[in-house]
Amino acid sequence: MGADAPMDAIPVHISPTEQPSYKGRPLVLMMQTSQCLQFKSLIECLKELLCEVNMDFIEGKGIRLVSIDPGRVAMIHLVVNNIESFYAKGTVTAGLNVVVLYKMIRSMTSNDFMEWRIYEDEPHRMEIELSNSERRTKTVTSIKLLDLDAEDIIIPQVEFDRVVSMPSSELSKHVREMVTVSPFISIRATQTTLELVSEGEMAKSHITIEPTASGLNWKHSEKGEDIEGKYFARYIEKFTKNSLAINVELFLKANYPLILRFEISIGCLRFCIAPIQDGQS
Repeated sequence: MGADAPMDAIPVHISPTEQPSYKGRPLVLMMQTSQCLQFKSLIECLKELLCEVNMDFIEGKGIRLVSIDPGRVAMIHLVVNNIESFYAKGTVTAGLNVVVLYKMIRSMTSNDFMEWRIYEDEPHRMEIELSNSERRTKTVTSIKLLDLDAEDIIIPQVEFDRVVSMPSSELSKHVREMVTVSPFISIRATQTTLELVSEGEMAKSHITIEPTASGLNWKHSEKGEDIEGKYFARYIEKFTKNSLAINVELFLKANYPLILRFEISIGCLRFCIAPIQDGQS
């Protein structure tokens, strides 16, 4: 079973056929959404690992982001294809400082409406408008876009041996406990259980999770040996501490990065974490 996040399944209503304008100025990008808290949680999560990143706004498809963290341990793959209104003239690549972007939107509430704009005559700056009809307020800020080198990242098609789904809050809780024991977490998938192991100099923690109706459940399991990998605990902790989605899917394959997939209301977010090799720890 693969972990693909296709971009072609995008609602037709989010792509205006005519180039929009704002106050008489043609736009190469316009995005409007009321799902502000989902965007806020998403950007808050991204800033934990990324500082500067290229975000692609693709005509008729939505937003795509693929980037590797500075430590070359984790890869982030984001697809946003379920928002109320979206227009991009071709493919618009915006180089963004994620920390600055988060500062621009961190005051958003569930009652706000957000719009992003890039003008055709000012392509190196993005305007962000936050409005609230109940409070009758409107805040407009702009962020300078960066000229970043494009990363040529190829995502291969891979069939995974084990795929398991579980509440993201449960995984976050277990990881927080294990981070206090060791900087590393081993994840083992048997035919019937998911096991988390953390072993430090002073303590050891071993958690076994069995399937339940409202908890862990197997999405796919190939017959064969147990699958096990060792990972940096801080990366899994960063990926799971925000309430991005109710459930998280774990994709496991021997000698291959661990993938955490979150199906969010506006699209899909995948984190890929490289396993620790012998002698690396």
